[in-house]
Amino acid sequence: MFLDEIGETSPALQARLLRVLQEGEVKAVGATAIKRVDVRVVSATNRDLAAEVAAGRFREDLFYRLNLFTLTVPPLRERTGDIPVLVHHFVERVARKLGVPAPALRKDALETLIAHGWPGNVRELENEIERAVTLVSEGEPIGVELFSERVRGAARALPPSTVAPSPAAPLPAAPAGEGGTLNDRVDELKRVLIERALLVHGNKSTAAEALGLTRQSLQKMMRRLGMR
Repeated sequence: MFLDEIGETSPALQARLLRVLQEGEVKAVGATAIKRVDVRVVSATNRDLAAEVAAGRFREDLFYRLNLFTLTVPPLRERTGDIPVLVHHFVERVARKLGVPAPALRKDALETLIAHGWPGNVRELENEIERAVTLVSEGEPIGVELFSERVRGAARALPPSTVAPSPAAPLPAAPAGEGGTLNDRVDELKRVLIERALLVHGNKSTAAEALGLTRQSLQKMMRRLGMR
């Protein structure tokens, strides 16, 4: 069971959730019988729960019940290499929902998305892509002009040579299928990320820097993966 924004829960809900975790029991609204449950709980929050406990806004006993393993996910602005992958996913998903062909994305549009700070993280990116796919004319690529004013501000901050309109190019396909070994799937994902970095940055040196590699390491990896 995934509980999002656990830091926003009320004291009453925290008490009920603690009972579920401690006793493994729930009682549906209007029911008289107690039901036993056995679930694995994953929770998420953008708050510092330890600070919330110290301030008396979050139950200490619930905090320790939930805090068996902690995974810290950096904000989107600190993992810009994920943006092309997420953009491709959201474009495909929104296009399917609207029943239209998935549009291509102009290079300057993708560069603008990468340059934006994304205070709203992945949800903000998803909303921006839904807006653009809804507004774009059929057969036309998504351009910077279809983004909201707050995102277009990122385009104005880029060097002029970077944001000059460029031909539309479809993003490389996302990894397909579920078959193969783990190493096969990892190699497939590496190919996609390298292709997208080269598409965005245009040369191996800047693509390698964006991927956190040296140019020599990138070239060695590309040779191993059978890429030119």
